[in-house]
This record gives sequence, structure tokens and C-alpha cells, in this order.
Amino acid sequence: CRSYCQGLAPHSDDLTLLTDVMYESYYFNSLFCYYKHQVFCVPEISTIPTIVLNDFYHPLIKDAVTNVIDINKEHTGLVISGPNMGGKTATLKAISISYLFFIKGIKLPCREAKLYPYKRFFYFGHDDQSLMDGESSFSSEVKSYTHMLNSLNEDNLIIIDEIFNTTSSEEASALAIAIFNLTAGTPTTGSL
Repeated sequence: CRSYCQGLAPHSDDLTLLTDVMYESYYFNSLFCYYKHQVFCVPEISTIPTIVLNDFYHPLIKDAVTNVIDINKEHTGLVISGPNMGGKTATLKAISISYLFFIKGIKLPCREAKLYPYKRFFYFGHDDQSLMDGESSFSSEVKSYTHMLNSLNEDNLIIIDEIFNTTSSEEASALAIAIFNLTAGTPTTGSL
């Protein structure tokens, strides 16, 4: 084994290059196989803050329900409400996936799209409770949102799933509206 490794050592750069080419080829083959079985599109790039997704869906959900979203200069935010198991989280994740695919140059899971390349993207969708740090669900959520608010610039996309679900519904609504007003107060900031 040692002599075999010593024999390969002088060719390590070539082997690294070969491995990189192999990974790239697997990557593009996977994209091709995936695209061939779904509806995907190349998005139009907007010069103003815009998220338009027609017939978008979550690409990992079999027989996913398609939706339409149109957030533009006149409508800088969106609030989704509805019953449990109604698809709110799947919709927010589908929007997030579409945006991340857009940033990475991958076709989007939708029929048609127009997106703006925001400078900062924030997604909150889980409970970050830390018993080791003595943080409750609520305090960890407040800490995350405070960090986000301190990190905002003039160009942000913010997606929050079940904002302040760790406190009473009245307090959650008041806090959510306050954050929405803070982020929507900047003309080029979009919030979901």
C-alpha cells in the first residue's frame, strides 16, 4: 500500500484534476436527468426588486401543487396564512429554492420567472432553542431576528416561516408587524 501511494504521489495534481472533472461531469449529468423529468425555466433577470414565479413548485415533492407569486415595487411583501398542513412551509421553501437556484445559475422549478439578484438573503424556518446556552425558543428567535435586522443593507430578501410562533399569537402578530414595517420601510427590501 505504501509503495502504491508513493508511486501515485508524483501524479497528485493530475489525480486532483481528474477527480474535479469527474465531479463536474456527475453534477451536470444529475442536472440533466433531473431537468428531463420536470418543468424548469431560465429566469429573466429584473433590474428592480421583483419576485415573479408562475406555476412554481417544490422540486422534491411528488405531484406538487403549483403556485403563482408576484412581488414587485408596489407590493414589497407577502404574508401567507392558512390552516396547518395547508402548504405554507412548502411554498416558502419552494420560493427559497427557486431563489437559490437562480443565484447558482440553475434552472428554476416553474413555468416562467423574473427575479432580482438581492444582495442579502435571509431564511428562518426552524426552532433554534439551545438548552446548553440557556436560550428558550423565543429568546433564540429574538436573537436571530436581531442579528438579521443588524445585518440588513439596502437590498434584502427575507423569508420567515411561522414568525414568533414561540409566543402568544397577540404578541407574535405585534412583533411580526413591527419587523415587517422595519424591513418594508426600505424601498428596495422585500419580505415574505
